[in-house]
Amino acid sequence: MTEIELGYLETENNNFDNNTAIRLHSEGMQFNAVITPTPQGRAFQFNAFMEGSMSDFNGAKPVMTVRDNEFKMKLVDGASGATATKILSIVGEGDAFSAGTNDLGIPCIVKDSSGNAKILVLDAAGALPISDNGGSLTVDASDLDIRDLSETTDAVTAHQGGAWSVTATATDLDIRDIDAAQDNIAISDGTDTLAINSDGSINSVVTATDLDIRDLTHASDSVKIGDGTDFLAISTDGEGSVRISKAQAADGATAPTEAVQVAGKDGSGNLQVLKTNTSGQLEVVQVSAVALSDVLDYKTSATVGVGSPVNHDYIVTDTKTFKGLFVTVGARGAVKVEVGTWDGTTFVPKMVYFQDPKENIDHQIPKLKLLGDATAAIRIKITNLDGQTSDVYSTLQGYEE
Repeated sequence: MTEIELGYLETENNNFDNNTAIRLHSEGMQFNAVITPTPQGRAFQFNAFMEGSMSDFNGAKPVMTVRDNEFKMKLVDGASGATATKILSIVGEGDAFSAGTNDLGIPCIVKDSSGNAKILVLDAAGALPISDNGGSLTVDASDLDIRDLSETTDAVTAHQGGAWSVTATATDLDIRDIDAAQDNIAISDGTDTLAINSDGSINSVVTATDLDIRDLTHASDSVKIGDGTDFLAISTDGEGSVRISKAQAADGATAPTEAVQVAGKDGSGNLQVLKTNTSGQLEVVQVSAVALSDVLDYKTSATVGVGSPVNHDYIVTDTKTFKGLFVTVGARGAVKVEVGTWDGTTFVPKMVYFQDPKENIDHQIPKLKLLGDATAAIRIKITNLDGQTSDVYSTLQGYEE
């Protein structure tokens, strides 16, 4: 059942017949309210209900008048009385309407061109959409602002009666890439213009104190060396001859006053000029000899098994350089001898030879060198090739510096 509270209704008298009906009529629907007056002093009590499928005359709610000659009804949703959640709001003339969560609205119904009733629908922002069904709308306005223009969706076309004449003022104006087929750029100093050859090259004069364009190459460049009169001659094989001389006096006794200095590097890599004494003899200064330490290392390896090797290692003194002279190996049977370097992990052979039984031959090793680091060693590896065990004797000779 829907409860209705009407606005104030003034009457000329308070005489109502029982079951007096007030009909509320709107397009496409009608509501009947039956009012039963019950006198209570000057106030009246009414029972009101909605006619139709949801009407309930026996369940109608009593309505009391608020003041003399007045009563009011309220339109609510399916709930009734104080529990109603949606109430139709009525705003006085000139007052602003502010919709709340519990407000009911009255649809605005209009007729279309065919006479059919239509309800006006607003969008989410409360605006009324206007459509002409694909036709056109005419808007009369002095300044019409619908929204800001956007380069992605809008275009503005400007028209002029004749050709455009545009003047651009800019410090750096970039309109497009220059094209040699249709563009021309003149380079000038204010008086003369730079000429361009038919092949696109230019002829220019460069004046500079130190001009560096690229590294010189003998295949395409040449450099002349002269004394202001003559140039140094270079032969076809790229060699040149230089003669340095100073004319002496006519008597042949006066020495020239100019000379050429000769220099060389000392033991530390520094450049030093050779000097002569007053007699023109080269000064020679004796320096101390490099200290050398002889190395004579001997080892005996007893009862070496058949096919088994034995190592004779000599550890080179730290920071010293060993230089070899001879290796001597002696054995009763045939042996294989390998001489090389050992770094504590890997043996690197430098020479190998095979020796027949009972031969003791000195083998020179002058190019065997090794810098000591407290681990590096010279190794003589001897393998017994005889058919029985044998004692092996080995000697390493050289020096350290």
